[in-house]
Amino acid sequence: MQRNLRIFALVTVILGCDESSPMDGPRFGEPRELAVELEIGGLEGPDEETFGSISGLAVDSEGRIYVSDRQANAVRVFQPDGSFAYSIGRTGEGPGELSGPCCLAIGPRGYLWVRESGNARYSWFEPGTDGATYVGGLMLAHGDANRPAPIHFVGDSLFLDVGFGGRTPAGAPVLERHWRTFSGRTLRVGELPAADLADLGTVTISSSADGREETRFFYPVHGPNDLLDFGPEGRVVQGLTDSYQLTLWTPGDTVVVRGDRTEGPVLTAREDSLQSARIISMEQWAGRSLSLPRAARKQPLVNASFDSEGRLWVEVSTEDGAPRVFEVWSADGTPLDVVSLPRDVRVNPPFGWIGRDHLVGIRRDALGVEYVVRVTHGVSF
Repeated sequence: MQRNLRIFALVTVILGCDESSPMDGPRFGEPRELAVELEIGGLEGPDEETFGSISGLAVDSEGRIYVSDRQANAVRVFQPDGSFAYSIGRTGEGPGELSGPCCLAIGPRGYLWVRESGNARYSWFEPGTDGATYVGGLMLAHGDANRPAPIHFVGDSLFLDVGFGGRTPAGAPVLERHWRTFSGRTLRVGELPAADLADLGTVTISSSADGREETRFFYPVHGPNDLLDFGPEGRVVQGLTDSYQLTLWTPGDTVVVRGDRTEGPVLTAREDSLQSARIISMEQWAGRSLSLPRAARKQPLVNASFDSEGRLWVEVSTEDGAPRVFEVWSADGTPLDVVSLPRDVRVNPPFGWIGRDHLVGIRRDALGVEYVVRVTHGVSF
């Protein structure tokens, strides 16, 4: 049987990058084009190389690739050359069993951590050559089990447990970070500032049924979105997609990252048609007109996330079908590089992983089949 593994020659096109001050809105220049060098998966083939629903990715110090499959309730481990090594977990609630695995991370001592939505807990394992040993587990410190939140560590003894813990007076959810020891003790809880619902163009509908109050939130299709990600050692980045002005909190410092993109590309006829269809669908579900604004352009930003080294990757909007473009910043707000990836490759956390020299993401083909891909990015410090 043919294996679903493809190895590609790595091709990069190196172009200039203007390193002017980040406070002046630097122009990064044209992006370096990155190419997929390894691909795992396919429509047909061995079960271990056919994915149902990829929900998390991680890479350890030996280059092994860890892939959580929510549908299979397992984590599959692949060697650096893409060959299958072994599987971790099976469906269940007991020690070492998994339910709704996602959000993988390699923690202190090289243990693999898995956040489980179905069991509302974390489980961690010690990977070996031929298999992994279950080490321990902890229940979530909150009720937000379905949130696909990346796992990050502070030093060798703390991890950050992220989830919604309440609501603002306007009804917006409040995100909390629980600073926890590996024994489960919570040292402190910090609230993260939520975006103002008015800034997002949100339409709020409140209703009452059977004595219960219900609030529903509807957002413009191409309106601004809240950007929020967590990085190593407690780093946080936050902003809105409508402005290239991101606040970067690092240990002991706060930096404002400013880019020069003020607007996104004009929507194509296809994108505008999809916008209309989504508005109609939301209004049908709401049972009323929502008066949501229609956009003529995309927002300038798509996403912002940290890599394993604390560098900030900002995905900027591109034209329909064009490659994804990422402008990369250092932890202190210095512009480093700009790179592009094929449009069908996603690396946004927690469904992707970006390391020191490589990244691992998900590619989905026209049939909806998912593949794990690896790319060497070569971004400097």
